[in-house]
Amino acid sequence: MDCIDLVYLPQEIIEQVLESKVLSVNDVLSFGTTCTVYWQLVSSSNKLWKTKFKQMWPQLMVNEAYKQHIVTDWFKEFRERWVIGRMTMQLVGEMSAQFIKYEELSAAEFWKFNELFNTANHRLCLTFMIDELKLCVNQENRNTNLTNKYYGMKALTHLRQIEVESKWEKFKDAPVEEQILERGAVIIAQWSQPTVEITDES
Repeated sequence: MDCIDLVYLPQEIIEQVLESKVLSVNDVLSFGTTCTVYWQLVSSSNKLWKTKFKQMWPQLMVNEAYKQHIVTDWFKEFRERWVIGRMTMQLVGEMSAQFIKYEELSAAEFWKFNELFNTANHRLCLTFMIDELKLCVNQENRNTNLTNKYYGMKALTHLRQIEVESKWEKFKDAPVEEQILERGAVIIAQWSQPTVEITDES
């Protein structure tokens, strides 16, 4: 079926097809490159990219920081999450050659990770990095790169501690009536279990 035939289909129908879990993001982008009309449809559909975001990173949608985040452009948001994830894993991939002789890594060794979340444009860059590292260390595929998994765990622990330290400082600085015991317990649990998504609702 050529481009002209599909153009006459309602945009809502095409969007519903593209939102299918069967179609990957690459499939959607490939469809968009077939002609200008389709690219306009694909790149401007907030509903489509919100759906693809949820399919790709469902765990983020229940993340306590992300639930407070307002998104107006889901195509841009998807790209930001994807790029930050790839950059994070690139840093993990470089760690083996750099630290193979190290028995332990100090906080100073993670300066590249710190630089990434401190210089990125997205205010939730740290959240995205932690999310990507959780996906890495929790993979159970037999073909998983175990070296990346090992260093991913190191990086995750480092970044998670930075995140939790910030939460703890806010908790301590809050009025006494807002320092709820259960909230403090959640923060402590997040510190001790960096690979697990623990929230007040857990």
